[in-house]
Amino acid sequence: MTGSKQTGVTAHYWYPEGLPVLGAVTVHGRTGPQIAHAGIPLIGATPSRLDEAMSQHIKNHDLGLLFTPSGSPIPPGLQCDINTTRAGDTAISEVTFASADWEL
Repeated sequence: MTGSKQTGVTAHYWYPEGLPVLGAVTVHGRTGPQIAHAGIPLIGATPSRLDEAMSQHIKNHDLGLLFTPSGSPIPPGLQCDINTTRAGDTAISEVTFASADWEL
């Protein structure tokens, strides 16, 4: 897309008392900045490699296993949902990080 601007992140707000409160931020797989958890790149990875790396990290550190709403393994305390987006003929990861009271 020549000449167009692409957003790397999207902020998600809610209005519990009439004022906006930031509830979550999505980092887009194709245009967002790289973010890592425990040295594991979360943005722009193929889903199978990300799931394998996260599962191995959880196992190596005996962290306990949770799954995101979309089915990806994560350790307890990592409040996020790992999704995919198309990148040509493949899918890559993008992540929504959320506050504890935000419903993923």
